[in-house]
Amino acid sequence: MDVLKNNCESIRILASRELNKHGINLKLKNLPRKKISVKRTCYGVAIRNLDMVDMILGKNKITIPKIFYNLCTFIGSDMNVEGIFRIEGSKIKQKNTIKYIDKQCRIPDDISIIEAGAVLKAFIRNLPDALIHQDYERWFVEAAKLPEDHIVEALLLAVFLLPLEHIYLLMYFMQFFQEITTHSSTNKMDLHNMAIVISPNIFEQTNKVSAETSSIRCDITKIMMQHAKEIGCVPEKIIQKLDDFDTLQAQKKCRFFW
Repeated sequence: MDVLKNNCESIRILASRELNKHGINLKLKNLPRKKISVKRTCYGVAIRNLDMVDMILGKNKITIPKIFYNLCTFIGSDMNVEGIFRIEGSKIKQKNTIKYIDKQCRIPDDISIIEAGAVLKAFIRNLPDALIHQDYERWFVEAAKLPEDHIVEALLLAVFLLPLEHIYLLMYFMQFFQEITTHSSTNKMDLHNMAIVISPNIFEQTNKVSAETSSIRCDITKIMMQHAKEIGCVPEKIIQKLDDFDTLQAQKKCRFFW
């Protein structure tokens, strides 16, 4: 049984309660869904509206956008390229590649690894709803400020507050980016360097980002890459509470209808 998929909202509430125990007492909000009027196929399209593909990631069956899967698969064909994800390449070529993908719904044959990395970042950065929306970033930031021995647990719990499609994509991306860093002897992209170039793309884009905020975002991204295979894995203590929680919620609904 897919525990996360079948119990997403219950896990979300229970995870917020576990974070409350860590002293993170923020209001749990619903993610504002932006309405996009411009008709596009890929670029600037919400995750839930993209062409999706099912895949197995470890022991998990997840669903992610096909365009991200194809770009990562291509980049993964040669992870030893120096400056991968750090070097931007030609802005004109990047713009033309995005237009091509939007029109053809596939990656052009003449794209390079460097260009693919730049285009992937652009796609992530321009999602209408950021992977980690600003309403949820506060939970991640507060988790990162906890005593060192609680940070990892709290950040992994904070992931469950996100919409399911965002959780799946974070699971996939963090494992993929972590794999890139295992080739750092040749591509020069260790965990720290990768976190620096990736973190601005997964958080909400704002006009002014302070040095402190940038540093915290970088630290959060680095920790998530370090613990990539744990992202999306529902803790046993939450699984044990699911039946009682769902029963209680059902009873509340019954009392409401009566």
